[in-house]
Amino acid sequence: MRWLLLNRRACQTVIKEIKIFLTAFQIYTRIPVRKKVIPSQNEMNQSIRYFALVGYFTAFLMTAVFIGANLFLNTVSSVILMVMASIFFTGAFHEDGLIDLFDGFGGGQSRDQILNIMKDSRIGSYGAIAVILSFGLKVSLLYEIIVILKNKYNAKDLYFQLLLVFIVAQSLSRWMASTFTYSHSYAGEAKKSKHPFLSKKTKLFNLAPGFIFSLAPFYFFANFIYLTLPLALLFFWLYLSFLFKKKIGGYTGDCLGAAQQIFEIVIYIAFIVLWKFI
Repeated sequence: MRWLLLNRRACQTVIKEIKIFLTAFQIYTRIPVRKKVIPSQNEMNQSIRYFALVGYFTAFLMTAVFIGANLFLNTVSSVILMVMASIFFTGAFHEDGLIDLFDGFGGGQSRDQILNIMKDSRIGSYGAIAVILSFGLKVSLLYEIIVILKNKYNAKDLYFQLLLVFIVAQSLSRWMASTFTYSHSYAGEAKKSKHPFLSKKTKLFNLAPGFIFSLAPFYFFANFIYLTLPLALLFFWLYLSFLFKKKIGGYTGDCLGAAQQIFEIVIYIAFIVLWKFI
């Protein structure tokens, strides 16, 4: 009887976690999962634990698009299509945050003015410049990464290493961004937020799964020096932490989106720098 009860509870736990994961997929991508289902507030609050895992699917998509496009197109065009695919997959969720953050922090003076600008749906000059430079830098870095990997590996190993790089970049950048929901207070008005569930302070155990998902790919790297890569992100995390507190006294959903984009770019740069030494 106890065995049946334990199995029943285990099944209920698994079903609950699947629902929470699908909620994360529903929120952070444009894939129509659970299209007719409105997630509960609790599911939305807990969905951040699978934010990093969504990065895995983004990484697989990017790798597949690059491989397919590169059969017919040159490397630059393939990289551009790959980046475009990742943007369509997420619905420009993070890029929108980058635009709003640069518009707000660039054009606002006071806390209230910054928050009002960030809520404005129109794109300002700071935001436009930021997203253009971000897209261009990302394409350039990814092209350089592919060129380096082509010189180091054969075709089969190249795609596996490329996938690992993307998984690290997409999962670790998301997890690092999500930690602000634990370390900082929400700066905006929760009722007026585009994503009110992000205004609730995350519990530490909700960040644990993302931490595991983010570090798991490092198992497949042959050199321990790759473990210095997450440490390199700490500097940028501390800087953004200081900036968010100084400018608006905490974080907003736009801050998280912008942080993800910044961390992703820093990870690509870190890989290129590491490869200069190994």
